[in-house]
Amino acid sequence: MVAVLLAVLVVAGTGTGYLIGMRSSRATQTAVVTSTEVQSCAGLVVWTVNGSSSFVPVLLMQPNTTAYACVTYQTWWKGSPYYNFTGSYVGPSGSYQISPFDVSNEQCTKIPNGESCSPDVSHSFRISAFPTSTNLTVYTDYVTVLYAITSLGNSTGYYSNSVPYEYCNSMPLAVGHPASDVNASDFGQLLPHSCPLLRMSPVSVSVSGMGVTYLKPW
Repeated sequence: MVAVLLAVLVVAGTGTGYLIGMRSSRATQTAVVTSTEVQSCAGLVVWTVNGSSSFVPVLLMQPNTTAYACVTYQTWWKGSPYYNFTGSYVGPSGSYQISPFDVSNEQCTKIPNGESCSPDVSHSFRISAFPTSTNLTVYTDYVTVLYAITSLGNSTGYYSNSVPYEYCNSMPLAVGHPASDVNASDFGQLLPHSCPLLRMSPVSVSVSGMGVTYLKPW
């Protein structure tokens, strides 16, 4: 049976933090994070893969604050190795690097056949991922990644892309604006992205230190 990966407190801590365990049925690896960061994985659940797809979750932050987003990913092989034609177990494995996401807007320019769009990355945020890598095996089912997001003093505004969700999408983010002021017209067009085959895709997102509002897709 494959066990879901969970954030766990280890009694024999390091003195400066706790160990967050990334568990599967066959392997465990750890990374040191603080107790505040561990608690943030039990924050407000803003999206799940089995939830409603009729609304877009828009995250809400204030400038000069730090918030956390806890994203649980599932591997495409779902912790179940498969057989090749020789009858041997096969499946993806090895070290997988986890990079912080970017906060950005889409920047589009006219071209002869239409528009060409690419992310315009904001430099008003500092984002870290915990852990920075994980060792995937054929038995790995879920991996939970904790993102620390610090908004700088000049970050007030609206952003089309932030925390990852769904297969290859990211949540819009409003900084310095209450939910009552947030409208779809504040954001650029939500464009589909060309994505390679991902080893892991999000199945749930929870946040701490920020809020959320929901808008109809635009």
